[in-house]
Amino acid sequence: MPGNSRYKKLLESLFDKGLSPSSQSVVDGLSKFFGDSRSEALSRRGTSNISIARSIGDSLVECLDSPSYRVVELSARILRDYVNSIFEIPHGCIKKLIVTLDLTVPSSAKQAALTLGCIACTKPAIDFRPPSMPLVDYVVMEPCWHCPGGYSRGKYARRVVPALIRNLDRPLSRDRKRVVRRACATALGEIGYAVPSGILAALGPLRESLKERNGMDAAIFALGCVGYSRPDLVGDLIPIFQEFSRISDPFIASACTTALKKIGVEIGCLLDYALKGKRTVSETMGILYEQMKEYESRLVDRSIDVIEALATKYPRETVRCLNHKLDEVHKEHKWTGHVDQNVVIAIRKLSRRLSHEMKETVPLLLEHFVKGPFAWYRTLDSSAIALMNIFEEHPEFIPENTEQELNSFLRNEGRGSVVLNTKKLLNVIMKHKKR
Repeated sequence: MPGNSRYKKLLESLFDKGLSPSSQSVVDGLSKFFGDSRSEALSRRGTSNISIARSIGDSLVECLDSPSYRVVELSARILRDYVNSIFEIPHGCIKKLIVTLDLTVPSSAKQAALTLGCIACTKPAIDFRPPSMPLVDYVVMEPCWHCPGGYSRGKYARRVVPALIRNLDRPLSRDRKRVVRRACATALGEIGYAVPSGILAALGPLRESLKERNGMDAAIFALGCVGYSRPDLVGDLIPIFQEFSRISDPFIASACTTALKKIGVEIGCLLDYALKGKRTVSETMGILYEQMKEYESRLVDRSIDVIEALATKYPRETVRCLNHKLDEVHKEHKWTGHVDQNVVIAIRKLSRRLSHEMKETVPLLLEHFVKGPFAWYRTLDSSAIALMNIFEEHPEFIPENTEQELNSFLRNEGRGSVVLNTKKLLNVIMKHKKR
């Protein structure tokens, strides 16, 4: 529209020195102006400034065509503040940023990559509009924790991600210090933090980036972001991250430590996030289940410790999650002896303290005895002990015909510990029936 880029010449003259200390006051001033304009518009205290802010945003997009890389660099940088403050993406912004990323020098391409990552950063949208404000005016998005001000624009990821992947492996002649690679990897991490499926195509190139020291820290950051909600996609990298976390390079070591925390190997961090409400019980349990796929005693024991701690604060939610997982295992016939076994161990540890929450758990535990020889002995032992604890506290939870089903199970069972614990369970049931 006419006048949309009326500030272009002024901005070009201000940006001529690029990202230098002298230009910091311009960056700070515009960022504050954008934030103030949004606040005024939301409160209906004034709307004139928001029109000016939008015009500046359009002018910043026009500045991306400048022949001066310094102007392009600073325009791409300030566009990030615009998107973060105004919660809007100027017309043509993404297309021009992609061109900037593909064709300009590393310093400008770096800023373009980071702004593209911010634009496509994914997180569930929350509408904070005042009741009096029409939807057409504003849809405000919830900030993403690990993106510096990023907002939910997940629909743009499919346009942004291919350009970021292309520039991960820019020729050394055009990215000698891997500045662009580092920025693209950082942007991919921000996009994939909440929705890793959005950057599945980038996982291979990011893994390749681990073979070169330059830019490795950003690739580790991105892979760690994916591991936050999909540890199964990067689980094989855990030993590598653990090894690199001990090397002398402080940036790579720090990136590895952070990645391990996101993936959930750092149990203290995982529990802290859940207890502070930064991650739901269901999300936390999902990560723990991934760690329980293989029986690695230290990791499983620590995961079960987290489940016990979660149950202290969120007893009903924790038991409900355990029930859901056990039911899922039964329905899908995933008798791996790992996830089901470890979930039942967790239930066993909670069974006495939370027996009042476990009425729905009882039939799920008894189903292991119906499966008989297909269930692992550890699973059967833990199921029997958990049921004993539940029935001792709440005999009214004992289903009809349980005694007959267990006796039928024992006719074909020869494993010593299983026979012993099943007979103990039968004794508990018979004791309560006699009362």
